[in-house]
Amino acid sequence: MATAVLPKHCTTDGLISSLHGAGALSDDWKALVIQIPDEGFLSSGAIAFLCSWGLGQVESGRRLRLRGPDSYLERMDLHHHLGLPHTTGRRHDETGRFMPLRLVGSDRDVLETVNCLCDLVLHQFDDAAGFVPALEWAAYEIVDNILIHSQTPVPGVVCAQYFPKLHRLDVGICDQGIGIMSSLDMNHVSNHANAIETALSRGVTRDNEIGQGNGMAGALEIVNQNRGRIRVWTGDAMYLAKDGGQSQFASIPAVPGTGVLLQLDTRHKVNLQDTWIAGGDWTFINAEAERVAEGGGFKVAETCLNTGTRPPAERLRRKILALMPEIDGPTTIDFTGVHRASSSFLDELLGRFAKHLGEAEFNRRIQITGMGPTIRRIANVVIAQRLGHDASFNSSNGSDSPDPEGR
Repeated sequence: MATAVLPKHCTTDGLISSLHGAGALSDDWKALVIQIPDEGFLSSGAIAFLCSWGLGQVESGRRLRLRGPDSYLERMDLHHHLGLPHTTGRRHDETGRFMPLRLVGSDRDVLETVNCLCDLVLHQFDDAAGFVPALEWAAYEIVDNILIHSQTPVPGVVCAQYFPKLHRLDVGICDQGIGIMSSLDMNHVSNHANAIETALSRGVTRDNEIGQGNGMAGALEIVNQNRGRIRVWTGDAMYLAKDGGQSQFASIPAVPGTGVLLQLDTRHKVNLQDTWIAGGDWTFINAEAERVAEGGGFKVAETCLNTGTRPPAERLRRKILALMPEIDGPTTIDFTGVHRASSSFLDELLGRFAKHLGEAEFNRRIQITGMGPTIRRIANVVIAQRLGHDASFNSSNGSDSPDPEGR
């Protein structure tokens, strides 16, 4: 049984090199062990490629096995998708900083994957709503290519990781299809590097009835304005653009399909109106706001993994702030089903909210429902503290809202 030993910091090209060194990129093998080093790290591009490539190998009847510390890959659902044995089961990450591997084989998969990616971002940093439209545009265009162009025999794969200290969002997208060169099927595309370069040019498509050929070029425009990075690989070529326009090609061992790694700086919003894309009104924020309003508001019990620590409350508060401008009338925060909540959780969600909006605006725009008397009393205290009140905060924003006596 062959073994592919991954580097400690495993990027996509590092993974491809390890598989090539083990002879796993040929068809002449039946079983492979992938050795993960202690304290190893796989980039989103590498994780997406490993899952996508692994799906193709399993479909061909080959056997894969992971060896080493793989709990993170298990939480990313790699074992589940590849049918690999695991012992700990799916575990939730309290920080909520990643989107597990999602398979894309239908239009609904595209929609749900992009929505999940946008929702992840809305929970992670302040003013995320301004970052979402360009991300949504790029993600839709690239993920949709899996269905439109790749002709992949197995589902495509998407995953994402957010790195708060780096202010960076990484999105890996990969398929095992025919690759960019075969998809373009143009006489003047002479090699895989030329195919990537052509695909990144505006208005290039194999069939105008299928698309206008602006997806990859638009993604590159967004990355350049964001001063992020985009990595594209297909066949024996890999392309990297970074720092607002610097680009380079590298040769890699030949691989099937196409992969893209987006690395975006979450501090740099991109206004689509400032690009040639001029994409107009992208719909996730409007649609999500409508869904929340029709569903009776933000349901704390369904949204937060726990109500005892600050991070889940912080993520919910950020999402509410992002969606509030699109919601007509008061925004409802529903505590139905929440039987216990810590002061820290309530302070992060409601205290900081009241401080941010101000007392009058908080009363006008926020309606709290389903809150039990004990939680209500704790909420009164933290809101009053944030607003600098000597007495408990007297809210008049709903019959179930906090009041000084906890009535």
